[in-house]
Amino acid sequence: MNRNENYTCNRPDIIEKLDDLDWFINFFRAQFRLAFLPIRKTAMINDGRLINAYDFWRDDLKRVSDREMNGNDLDEFKTLGYLCYWIRRTSPQISVNDRNTPPQYGERYLEKEEAEDYEKFLYQYSNEYVAFDTCFRACRYLHLMSSRPDEEIQNFNVSKNFYKSVCHMLKVKNVSPHALYLILLALFQR
Repeated sequence: MNRNENYTCNRPDIIEKLDDLDWFINFFRAQFRLAFLPIRKTAMINDGRLINAYDFWRDDLKRVSDREMNGNDLDEFKTLGYLCYWIRRTSPQISVNDRNTPPQYGERYLEKEEAEDYEKFLYQYSNEYVAFDTCFRACRYLHLMSSRPDEEIQNFNVSKNFYKSVCHMLKVKNVSPHALYLILLALFQR
């Protein structure tokens, strides 16, 4: 992973950057790292599954563009809804290791009770959480960046119960990319 690269959802070129397979893999490795950092754990990622997610996602975008959009690009909600679907479906996070390194400058860990709840949630829904949270954050930035200052973008969020409900549905139900598109669209159409 290129430590100098900015693997964040808060960038106007996020969708273009995700077109590059190497960047895609490093980006999702970074997203899993961010998810597990507050509980001092490290997610072990299967790159083969990330490659599968990338290939399935790109194939779906091409198919939908050609068949439903007359060759035009999909909007960010549809693009990221399909991405969420394929990250969740391929489940690239396969195990978790304890982190034996001391905290680095700026890293924040959770207090014991909050960490226990979050750890239980991640152990149950890590792939679903990272898939949805990553796509939610990217949509939030892309949709709101032109109309609101960065601070307001960062403060727009959904509740923990909403995350739990979405992650549970992604885990146990057959949630289509179209449904994920509608969820993301509904969150930002105010």
